[in-house]
Amino acid sequence: IEESDTDPPTTPEIVVSAETLYVDYQSNAVAADLKYKGNLIKVTGEVTEIDTSIFGDPVVVFSMDEFYLSGVLATFKKSESNNVANISIGQTITIIGRGDGASIFSDVLLADCVLVNSQ
Repeated sequence: IEESDTDPPTTPEIVVSAETLYVDYQSNAVAADLKYKGNLIKVTGEVTEIDTSIFGDPVVVFSMDEFYLSGVLATFKKSESNNVANISIGQTITIIGRGDGASIFSDVLLADCVLVNSQ
């Protein structure tokens, strides 16, 4: 099987809030993986942190607790760096990313994200 250099599809299969995505994983991670993992998901939420991964990819966090210890972590493509640079903490944004399961720290992971809308 050859890998294609074409961009992945950009039409999300699922549209959900960051909070609903997080709650679904907290309620039943197995069911949430079956629903979200590997699928393109359009997610809207309030930005609580903006950072860079150890690989240099932009990361936006939608925290779901008062201590910012867990939430939805969206890792963006490097090509989205300029768009992420214009996001502010507290801003509500909409992204499309691929569901990537949950981490051992109870964070829900989204990969290959692109910014769709920021308010």
